[in-house]
Amino acid sequence: IRIEDYSINGINNRETLLGLGVLHQVSDDLQLLVGMHQGHSPSASNSSEPENALNYEAGLRYEAGVTAIEAIAFYSDYDNIIGICTNSGGAGIVDCDAGDTENGGQALVRGLEFELSHRFAINAELVVPMALSYTYTESEFKTGFYGQSVWGEVEKGDALPNMPEHQLALKGGVELPSGWGGDLGLRYYSDTCASAACLAFEDIASFFTLDMSVHYNYSEQLRLYANVDNVTGRDGDIVSREPKAGARGQKPRSMVFGVKYSF
Repeated sequence: IRIEDYSINGINNRETLLGLGVLHQVSDDLQLLVGMHQGHSPSASNSSEPENALNYEAGLRYEAGVTAIEAIAFYSDYDNIIGICTNSGGAGIVDCDAGDTENGGQALVRGLEFELSHRFAINAELVVPMALSYTYTESEFKTGFYGQSVWGEVEKGDALPNMPEHQLALKGGVELPSGWGGDLGLRYYSDTCASAACLAFEDIASFFTLDMSVHYNYSEQLRLYANVDNVTGRDGDIVSREPKAGARGQKPRSMVFGVKYSF
């Protein structure tokens, strides 16, 4: 049971949200799970109603030694789904001020999440952890309407904008007894659109990014690390389009160096 008591722009509201989750231990290695939860998102302005949703999930978790598998199916039924006008998002399809919100009617989001991980012991000193994750997402508006600011023109059955149908991540690493380690990660996103109507110059082609990290455990408390995002330096991929802000590409090759100390 979750209770939210809040005030936005002088309007007070209280929501009581219910959730139920059941976990069944089939064996030492296998778990089955199912859950249903109410969702609620307050509206940041007086121009729209709060967003409510019913979220369902069901799946399994399997873990045996160095191998783990997780598969979860999800289904979210939205009522009064909210769109937010932001500067970073191009400030809407039509004229609007940053912070304005607009309801998008009823919508459905459903799909499947799958993850597989395994630690390969090459020899007594070399361990290679690998992980594969995949998410399939299908979305649609249950009603058609014309949004005045955020959503624009929407027809019943249109997919939600900026929500790729396929997302894939593959990660492989290495761990050495000397304290050195690192990993290489590939992420893929399928094509999508910047708006439900998907007009000219609003489509976003599929793209991928390759990231790398290296670390050295100097001691049990001290770790030195370096991360490199977009290793290949790909700069031709368009990852976002907005009617006002135009096209936005992948961030350039970026490097971060740091120190972590635990105590």
